[in-house]
Amino acid sequence: MKKQFSLFLLSTGIILGSVSMTGCNSQEVNAQELAKEVEVNQEVNQLDVFGKVEAAAIRELAVDFPATIETIDLKAGDLVEKGTQLMTLDYESYKNEIIKKEQEIQLLKVEREAAYSSLDPQSVTINQKNSELKTKQNQLSNGTDPELIKIEEQIKILDQQISIAEKDYEVSKSLIEVGGISDKELKDKEMSLAELKNNKYQAENTLKQLTTSKQLEVDSLKGSIDSLQLTVSNTSTEKASKVEALDIKIQTAETELKEMKAKLTKAYLKDKAIVLDQKEGVVYEILVTEGTRLKGGEPIMRLIDPSKLTALVDVPEAFINKIKVGEKADLYLAASPDDAISAKVSRIAQAAKVVNGENMISVELEVTENQAVLKQGYEVNAIIYY
Repeated sequence: MKKQFSLFLLSTGIILGSVSMTGCNSQEVNAQELAKEVEVNQEVNQLDVFGKVEAAAIRELAVDFPATIETIDLKAGDLVEKGTQLMTLDYESYKNEIIKKEQEIQLLKVEREAAYSSLDPQSVTINQKNSELKTKQNQLSNGTDPELIKIEEQIKILDQQISIAEKDYEVSKSLIEVGGISDKELKDKEMSLAELKNNKYQAENTLKQLTTSKQLEVDSLKGSIDSLQLTVSNTSTEKASKVEALDIKIQTAETELKEMKAKLTKAYLKDKAIVLDQKEGVVYEILVTEGTRLKGGEPIMRLIDPSKLTALVDVPEAFINKIKVGEKADLYLAASPDDAISAKVSRIAQAAKVVNGENMISVELEVTENQAVLKQGYEVNAIIYY
């Protein structure tokens, strides 16, 4: 580390002469002044580097459904506030697809009712039991059975209580050695902890037994269905199978409809317009033009959060070991070269890149004050202190 000292000792003989003439008091004063001068002129170790202001993250807006871009109401580089209209869309055809899906579900339900009404009593029973079987199987395999969930939540709460009680008990054991609590108080805490552990043990056993019981219910239902199917004709079996197939089609169509409608609930979609749904943003890039037809899922725009800008500078490989994350830095912009902006090292890349034939390491500087003066793409001079 390079240190420069300005000791401005013009002449040792002059200082010695001064000491002999003024005596002990003057000698102390001169020593103090000399120390001050050394401290004032000692330069801090620093590294001068260059870079640019970059966005910490770039957000991409996308339209998840087929649409056509009608209007674009801003340009790249514009600063916009929450609620500002960015674009307008035409997606009437997608709305019509939703209506068609709703009609499809209605027709399937009518067909299902007709098929169900033609079943004989035994086939109706089989259908009902099949529906019950699927529900129970799904709850067990997906972990959504209400009774099991309730016990699992109780076990989680008991785990938390046991953790707290164990820490409290360990602290109490250390306190009893210095007379901080009585033997009875410690014994009470020990018993309370044991009770909590026993409650957890009982809850885990209940969970295991209930899970086994529900699995037995599933197996019993399967057996019952198999027995009933032996007593019905092939025609009845075919009718029952048709009802089951229609149930599956209805479920699938309802899931698709739910997903289609969910795509219209994005926070940045308001009627036909795309609006900004964050506090403010800078338009970094517009990826479409008026009249562009979107199939669904394509990005339409990239936005920058102006409150989350950083300076990205290149540090030569020979100096990278001198700096560490957390060290202070000052930034200087071309627009105001005399005004320092306080920053700190927030990230050091773990891989080098070649810049003009020299190995460089990217270092990220996080601004700690006056963030508002930074703009995406601004060039910066930076001083990193180490």
